Amino acid sequence: MFPLLRSILFLACGLLWVSAWATHNRAGEIIICKLTSNPLDYRYEATIITYTKISAPADRPELALDWGDGAIDTIPRFSILDDTARDLRRNYYIAVHEYVGPGQYELVMDDQNRNGGVENIPNSIQQSFTIKTTLLISPVTGHNCSVRFLNPPIQDACINQRWIHNPAAFDPDGDSLSYEPTVCLGLGGVPIAGYTYPGPNYSIDPTTGTIIWDAPTVQGEYNIAFIVREWRFKNGAWQEVGSVIRDMQITVIACTNVPPVIAQVADTCVEAGTILAFNVVASDPDADQSVTLTALGQPFVVASSPATFIGPSQGNPVTGTFNWNTVCAHVRVQPYQVVFSAIDNGTPVQLQDYRTMNITVVGPAPQNPSATPNGSVIDLAWDASVCANATGYLIYRRSGLYGFDPDHCETGVPAYTGYTLVGSTSGNAATTYQDAGGLVIGNQYCYMVVATFPDGAQSYASEEFCTILDRQVPV
Repeated sequence: MFPLLRSILFLACGLLWVSAWATHNRAGEIIICKLTSNPLDYRYEATIITYTKISAPADRPELALDWGDGAIDTIPRFSILDDTARDLRRNYYIAVHEYVGPGQYELVMDDQNRNGGVENIPNSIQQSFTIKTTLLISPVTGHNCSVRFLNPPIQDACINQRWIHNPAAFDPDGDSLSYEPTVCLGLGGVPIAGYTYPGPNYSIDPTTGTIIWDAPTVQGEYNIAFIVREWRFKNGAWQEVGSVIRDMQITVIACTNVPPVIAQVADTCVEAGTILAFNVVASDPDADQSVTLTALGQPFVVASSPATFIGPSQGNPVTGTFNWNTVCAHVRVQPYQVVFSAIDNGTPVQLQDYRTMNITVVGPAPQNPSATPNGSVIDLAWDASVCANATGYLIYRRSGLYGFDPDHCETGVPAYTGYTLVGSTSGNAATTYQDAGGLVIGNQYCYMVVATFPDGAQSYASEEFCTILDRQVPV
């Protein structure tokens, strides 16, 4: 009933304004976030972001949002951001809604009409521009905010040249993200009949989100859509906790420009409390062109000690320097994705290249561990983690020294070392443990300790420390 009512309402509004609203919608998405950490507070803030043509006669001072629970609100525009050089307006519409309780809700925004002449959408000017976000409210998964995008969804292409784009998405809760292509939506959130992907060599990387079309062959405007799903590890399994559909537009133009190239950047790990610094280089095959190199990603927008990326305004080649003074608050299971973008100054289209890398921030290893025989047990101790947000410690044991030399990105204690988990403690200050687990007199026992963090992240392992449980002879 509700989907039908939604369609009727939006269609009625749209038919009144078909000619006036034509050719303005280009791209957009809906993001949503829980307002408080109170598990019984079901208030959420939604933000509709649309990208429209400044030159179009249409301009939406308000939009209707279906919250997915039967409620439809008209939301006034909160702010605009204009890019006159690209004939592009970014519109923000923000509202708060209270749900009755747990459930799965589909937030849908329908707006008549898409711009006319879209090559891969039949009769696009008569198709509704629709974006959708799925919200899961569950006591199991807890507090959640949807994925955010740092890269605008408008980017031009040249005929016969590879087109590449990355939305620079991140999840504020540290959830794992996956990406997949989907059909653009029409009225009521229904896939548009007759929609086709822009070409046979069009794909999206399911883990990095990088979209490649290699290559366009026909001029015109194309719309694509993709789903970003959020995954959270709960109760021993990965659970989907929400998704966002982003709809974006590509304008293909006849030109002879060749895109720039960014040199490969490898994934890495860094110990919290240390500085990660490295250079990134980009160049352009067109020697007479200049390249601008920038970087996007969550490290640049974290609340404490954000990263920086500094380089010359332009060059060919051009070098930028990434610098991040990491702190304990950055420690988490999921890596931080950084997206590097190089754009040339070609005309009439400035072409781009993208590179992604992952940075995992790891907690420091526990320091100064000791093992002391005490009758038939062994008393263990170590210093409290320098990270106050450490939630406790895991204690591992084996018979005899292994000689563990961990890889730079190897956290915790891997099973191949022969160490087994014998105990744990709770709290940053819980730095002692008594091992009484079936020890044999005369054996050498070695240990490693690992700090744990709120989302399940594990620190680097401590150094191995050993002792022999001697038979104690009275004097």
